This record gives sequence, structure tokens and C-alpha cells, in this order.
Amino acid sequence: MIEDKEPLKIEVVKATVFRGPPDMPNVYPMTKKVRGLCLIIDNEKFINDVLPFREGSKIDSNNLDILFEQLGFKVTLRRNLSYQEMMETIQNFAP
Repeated sequence: MIEDKEPLKIEVVKATVFRGPPDMPNVYPMTKKVRGLCLIIDNEKFINDVLPFREGSKIDSNNLDILFEQLGFKVTLRRNLSYQEMMETIQNFAP
């Protein structure tokens, strides 16, 4: 069994100016205060007997939450959703 570990020590230093080539149309803009939205769905327990318990996924999702918040994203984290709950969450999250 994986022990509960402390989250990674993540410290993102945000850039204050754009450092890429000036004419890159496919670059995601990272200049606004809220950079965007991030949805993390962490399913470690499943209602069926097809997929096993995903030990350690909580640590990964917590680390992703910290990382994306430090990158300036508004993070929504949901855990152990059924198929129907996942579909509803994704539909409600999408613009």
C-alpha cells in the first residue's frame, strides 16, 4: 500500500513577458490573471469489478491541483464520480 505522502513542493515562477516568437497563432495565451479553467477528475474507486482501486491517485491529483493553481488556472477537482456524474461534470464544465 502506498503511504500518504506530502504534496510535491511546487513553486511556479510566472513570466511577466511573452518570450516566444511574436507570431505564434497556436500558442495558448498565458497572460491573463486567471489563465483558464482546469478540470481534474480523480477516480480511485470504481463501482464495477472491472477496474481495480487506483492506489496513489489522490497524491497525483493533489499535485496537479497545486501545479495548475500556481500556473494561474481556476481548478475544479472532482473525485470518485460515476460515469453519469463524469458526463454531467464535463458537460457543465464545458463553455
